Amino acid sequence: MNRTEVKRFTSKMLGANCYLLFSGNDCVIIDPCVKPEIIDKFVKDRGLKPVLVLITHSHIDHILYVNEVCQMYQIETAVHKDDFNEFTQNNKNGSNLFGFKKELRKPDRILENMDKFTFGSLSIKVISTPGHTPGSVSFLCDNMVFTGDTLFYLSIGRTDLGRGSSSKIMHSLKEELMELPDETIVYPGHGTFTSIGFEKENNPFII
Repeated sequence: MNRTEVKRFTSKMLGANCYLLFSGNDCVIIDPCVKPEIIDKFVKDRGLKPVLVLITHSHIDHILYVNEVCQMYQIETAVHKDDFNEFTQNNKNGSNLFGFKKELRKPDRILENMDKFTFGSLSIKVISTPGHTPGSVSFLCDNMVFTGDTLFYLSIGRTDLGRGSSSKIMHSLKEELMELPDETIVYPGHGTFTSIGFEKENNPFII
């Protein structure tokens, strides 16, 4: 069986992370926030076949290049139902805040809690983790979880951007993410990777 691998790219816009999650040739793109030519070079160098774009939440610093990436590979975008409409609304996705006038394509698929995707030996489960936005999700694959702007290294996501909820993000952290095995590697939407066990013991917002 092919080993699941991760490649991280970090955008110049607020340091958001884009991840390529791949096993064999199958590749899923999480939060396409870096220029598509950067992604495409790695895809071609490794002989990968992108099959789907997954979105952790509908903020522009995470979805800036979704149009170009989907068109380049002729693939679909999936976002949670509670962030679906906001995805294309510039007053809700943060575009207006940063002066963007870009018209984003409507997502193709709606995600629900506990949805599962399987591509060859690549298996991904959706965990609903609202709080930063109502439709924030995390993606669990093997011993890795991609947490978007819910959980960071020694920090958590903001809840003061108009659609956030401090009570919901704390529930997501303590009742969902902190219930994962301690050895689970956390790949956040900004910053460096960490682990569930480390955050459980050291994150000041959790302990």
